[in-house]
Amino acid sequence: MTTLNESEIIFRSYGAINNKLRIKIMIILLHKSPISTMELAKLLSLHKGALDQHLSFLEKGTLIKSDSWRRGRCEIAENGVRMLQILGITKDLFEASSNYGQMKKLAYSNLKKFRQIALGKREKWITVLGAFDTWPYMDYTSAILAELGFTVFTGRFNYRKINQIIISQDATPDLGRRMGDFLQEMIKQCRRAVIVYSVSAGHYVETDWCSRLRKETLGLVFVRDTIPPSDYCSDLIPDFERNFSICGCKGETSWNCIAKAQCPFKKQGISYNIIEYFLERNRMFLVAVSRMSDVKEVLQYWLESKLANKFR
Repeated sequence: MTTLNESEIIFRSYGAINNKLRIKIMIILLHKSPISTMELAKLLSLHKGALDQHLSFLEKGTLIKSDSWRRGRCEIAENGVRMLQILGITKDLFEASSNYGQMKKLAYSNLKKFRQIALGKREKWITVLGAFDTWPYMDYTSAILAELGFTVFTGRFNYRKINQIIISQDATPDLGRRMGDFLQEMIKQCRRAVIVYSVSAGHYVETDWCSRLRKETLGLVFVRDTIPPSDYCSDLIPDFERNFSICGCKGETSWNCIAKAQCPFKKQGISYNIIEYFLERNRMFLVAVSRMSDVKEVLQYWLESKLANKFR
C-alpha cells in the first residue's frame, strides 16, 4: 500500500518523470550517479541544450540534486531513488539486467498505475485559468480548492492536499509544447474550471474553450463594489450577506446590458462577448467578489450547486 510520504513523492515527481527519455536519464543516474552532463548527453545522443531542459524538469520534480548539474555534474537525489523504487527499478534489478531499454519500459508501464495516486480521482480535477497579473488571486483560489479536496491544475503549478499539507508542484508544459495546446488539453481533462478575470476583454479564448467543451465554469471578477451602492442593474443578483453578486442578465444576448444601470462586471471591463458565454445558467456563472476572504464561500456555493438556486 502506498504511504502518505510516497504519495507526496509521486505527486511532486509524476509530471517530471512522465516522459520516456527522462525515465531513461533517471535509470542512468541510478547506475552511474554522479556523472558529468557531457557524458550523460553523449549516452543519450542529445545536445547539451536539450539535456539541460530535461534536467530542469527533473530538478523541479525533486528527482535530481539542484546544486551541481548546472556546473556540469549530475547526481540523483534521494527522492529520485525512491521514485524509481516505487516504479520497480532498483540498482540490484538493473545490475541483473543491464538493459536500459527493458528498465525504461518497465518503469513507464508501472508509472501508469500511479496516475490516480499522483493526481487523485478525475471527478475531483479542476483547472484555474487567468493571467500573470492575476496570479496572486489564482494561487489563493487554487489553495482553497486543494483544501476542499480537489486536485488543481494551472499553467504554472498543480496543487493537492496530501497529509494535511497543501503542496504545489511545477506544471510547466513539456518541451516543445505550445501553451495554447497545453491549456486546452488541461481544460478538456478537468470536470470544472475557474477563470479569474483581470484585464478588459481578457481570457476570451479560455472562456470560449470552456463553453465549447461544456465545462462547469465559475468566472471570478474582483471589483471594489460587488453590489453598487445605488441604481444597479435590475438583472444583478446580489447576496448582501456574503458580499458577492452574480450576473443575472435575462436576455439572449449581453447587448441588452448597454442601456442598463451600474454593473460591477462592466466596471471591471468584462466585455459583452464574454458575458454572453455565461448566459447558459446550468454550467457557467459569472460572480463578482471584492475580498479574498469571500472567495472560499463563493467556491463552496458553486461546488454545491447553490449558485443555480439564485436564479429560481
